[in-house]
Amino acid sequence: MSSEKFFRTPEEELARLTTELGEIRDSMREVSARLSQIEHHVKRAFGVQEIRKTTPTTKEPSSLNPSISPAEALDLFRNLTDVSREEGSAAVEQRLEQMSIPDLKLLAHELGVSFSSKPGRKSLHAGIRGRVSESVMLSQNRNVTLPRSEQSGEAEGHTPDSGTKDGAGEE
Repeated sequence: MSSEKFFRTPEEELARLTTELGEIRDSMREVSARLSQIEHHVKRAFGVQEIRKTTPTTKEPSSLNPSISPAEALDLFRNLTDVSREEGSAAVEQRLEQMSIPDLKLLAHELGVSFSSKPGRKSLHAGIRGRVSESVMLSQNRNVTLPRSEQSGEAEGHTPDSGTKDGAGEE
């Protein structure tokens, strides 16, 4: 080759690639035709039927969609927390048993319960019961620590009412 024709021009390269693509398409057609011939021969000679995958049966649309709205799910949660306070966790479990899986999934989603995989009824119940228990525990106002004014007075042997007028001990 001469030094001037070392590289092809874009037009020459395009023509070469187009020709190569045409050859590849022809080869693919030949291979596809030969493959079809072999498949037909196998079917005729050996009676092998093509195994078709069965399509999965679709569930009823009503069973996939929740019957409650997100707002109703939050109202239901408030109701479940009230039931838990008054009747206990067994009553909450009974209410959850009566609900459908899509409703439980919606309720769990609205409460922020997350799962690593597709949750079953048991894990949905556990997640929702956990949120109900959290809500009940957080709503109870239990002050288990004494206020600082009472702690300092008792540490010195004084009661909050003894000592000075403002209830603080003398220093």
